[in-house]
Amino acid sequence: MIDTVAPPPPPRREWPVHLVVSAASVLAGGTVALGVLLLAGWRHVPVHRYEINVMLAVEATTAQRDAARVVLDRVPANQGVTVVTREQALERVRKLMADEGKTTMLDGVKAEVLPESLKVSATGRDFDCSTVSALHGYAGVKSVRVARTHGGNGSLAELDCS
Repeated sequence: MIDTVAPPPPPRREWPVHLVVSAASVLAGGTVALGVLLLAGWRHVPVHRYEINVMLAVEATTAQRDAARVVLDRVPANQGVTVVTREQALERVRKLMADEGKTTMLDGVKAEVLPESLKVSATGRDFDCSTVSALHGYAGVKSVRVARTHGGNGSLAELDCS
């Protein structure tokens, strides 16, 4: 009798199983990573606080101040325009100097030498400088300053709105 050797069985095709397991692992890992990022606030854009300060010239008229105020009223999400009078400005300077122990430097200074200013506070995710950039050309406006307090970490930055 002749022994015949049976042909070897065909090789097992394991690559489809490996492919499916790999794809499932990638999807599961991506889903977990995305979930962690979303829960940690990755997509949250912080709301910032913007302080707009318009320093008027000492010789600015009431009409010039009112014209600048109209522009500031158009700033979105503002909490109203505050007028800082000359007397309030002098009091603020005196308080700052008193904190530094230099109160005698302001003896004889009158409020008339200080300018008035307009202040606006606004909140939002971003700030459009075009609403206040026109103030740079207004008569009676000496300077315009926009400062941003970061909503996430509280850091302060000045915006260039010229």
